Amino acid sequence: MYKIQENQACGNYCILINDKSIKDLSEKETTKLLNHLFAEYKKGLKDGTCRLIDFIECFQQDNSVYSEDSCECCGDIAITTSWII
Repeated sequence: MYKIQENQACGNYCILINDKSIKDLSEKETTKLLNHLFAEYKKGLKDGTCRLIDFIECFQQDNSVYSEDSCECCGDIAITTSWII
């Protein structure tokens, strides 16, 4: 289990993992953390507490296409976003 903190103040920003700056984690510690986070995310997908799109949106999108016409019912414009991962 990991205690993860995000600190923001006066233009300063840091992430702490078990009270240690993420910048100070070794490659082995970072890999172990990521494996744990991905395992927990998979559990969240199964029990419905996480959404796959939230993970996909972490990646740079490759394309966004806006529809030319707005919806006749609500006026919204449809957007299709694509990722090639």
